[in-house]
Amino acid sequence: MEAILFDLDGTLVDTEPLWIRSQRHLANQFGIKWTRQDEISLVGHSMSYVAAKLQDRGVDMDAETIIASRIEYVGLQLKDKAPWKVGAKQLLSTIRERNIPCALVTMSPRPIVDEILRRIPSDTFEVTVTGTDCIYGKPHPEPYLRALDRLGIAATHSMAVEDSCAGVESAERARLPVAIVPSQISVPAAPGRFHITSLQALEDQFLADLHGFGRGSI
Repeated sequence: MEAILFDLDGTLVDTEPLWIRSQRHLANQFGIKWTRQDEISLVGHSMSYVAAKLQDRGVDMDAETIIASRIEYVGLQLKDKAPWKVGAKQLLSTIRERNIPCALVTMSPRPIVDEILRRIPSDTFEVTVTGTDCIYGKPHPEPYLRALDRLGIAATHSMAVEDSCAGVESAERARLPVAIVPSQISVPAAPGRFHITSLQALEDQFLADLHGFGRGSI
């Protein structure tokens, strides 16, 4: 295995609930009933996609204002602490120690990503691709294709780590095998998808022999 490409929200940090609450916050301002299904259906998608869906449901703001409002809402929650998932920092440290190139591929905007990443060593990721950098967001393959291009490594020699259906589809369309971490969303099993029980399991069992990746659920 020559490179690992990570999603951020819901995969490395438990920020997905914050983004979901930012949707609900805007919906409430306009008296819109915002259901759990509404929330789940938008997980992993780009900021512009979510803005369009909120507009469709009656949020009377332009897309730029919706995006700015959500960034401000989440940014305020992250001022004191980024909610890293159990095992995330140790996994990234192990990858760095083994000199395995690592990329971050997220639909979060650059300001939020920078706020989170300032709490870990600056050389953790060789490449970061954010929602701000892409014309097309997940599930389009552009985010992962950009990251692979910047890494200079083929998809067949890499793997993605994701938690959402949109993210998994994006990685697969870029020809990446995908390790899927547990989340509030159920991602169906399929060839090339490998469900893992935790980030700790990824470190313990995959990094011991990365060439063995792809032998089933861990």
